[in-house]
Amino acid sequence: MKYFYVIPNWAKDPSGEAANEIRAYLESKGCVCGVRGDRACDSVSGEGLLDPMGQEHCKACQPPANSYKYTNPAEVPKDTQCVIVLGGDGTLIQATRDLVDLELPFVGVNLGTLGYLAELEIQNIKESLDALIEDKFVVQERMMLSGSLIRAGEVLEENIALNEVVVGRGCALNVIRFRVSVNGRFLNSYAADGVILGTPTGSTGYNLSAGGPILEPEASMILLTPISPHSMINRSIVLADTAEVEIEMTKVGAGGAILAFDGNGSMTGLENGDRLRIRKSDKKTKILTLSKESFLEILRNKMSGE
Repeated sequence: MKYFYVIPNWAKDPSGEAANEIRAYLESKGCVCGVRGDRACDSVSGEGLLDPMGQEHCKACQPPANSYKYTNPAEVPKDTQCVIVLGGDGTLIQATRDLVDLELPFVGVNLGTLGYLAELEIQNIKESLDALIEDKFVVQERMMLSGSLIRAGEVLEENIALNEVVVGRGCALNVIRFRVSVNGRFLNSYAADGVILGTPTGSTGYNLSAGGPILEPEASMILLTPISPHSMINRSIVLADTAEVEIEMTKVGAGGAILAFDGNGSMTGLENGDRLRIRKSDKKTKILTLSKESFLEILRNKMSGE
């Protein structure tokens, strides 16, 4: 590989030290490396708009609303071969969602505490960059979920998720009630704080905190995990990747309910009668791994705090 693009999380690298270190090293090796934030719009003259990461754009080149959250895919050079994301799992997940249509591979540099996706550590970054340059890596394809929110027969929102799609209660403490069907067949009714529809990649995220199982990240299946259900039985269900899951809201309550794609994705208020349909997406995320450790070894180390 020779052409790279770096997406920093400025909250975790406010001075840009890590991003600049990576760029400088890659360029010293004869590579080409852009950094998100370098390519502000040429038309900006002090009256531009700021995107969620503080980058300025003129009004004319603003993308359609909600087309991306942090990284404008139009700013990624066309010859990019690898996207390096600095931050943690959350930053990497958002980057993959923003750039999913570019079909580029991603590698994460962990600047946080606990990361399953962001594999690289800044302390050993030069060795890792050498491996990328020399093509010493494995490409993993991770499944994603596609979701549609339907109200009165009209599709209000369509979105994707790498980790999970969550239906959850709003600000009040009262539970929400919903019915779950799989492939058109009724499964169960729940009174709960919500429900998680997760991927194997997302099994070590919110799903894990809610008591769900951990899955091999390259597997292809859909996890259904209720959140604090008012029931004597609290079990996750693992479904085939061909399943279509429908969540029908039967009682939202005064506190309201929300729909979230990968947590920091778009959120939509839910109403009684709303239906959410979830299936495996046609799109995939490519994650580069340099580690020779198996997923189980990485999992053991993360769990034990090593």
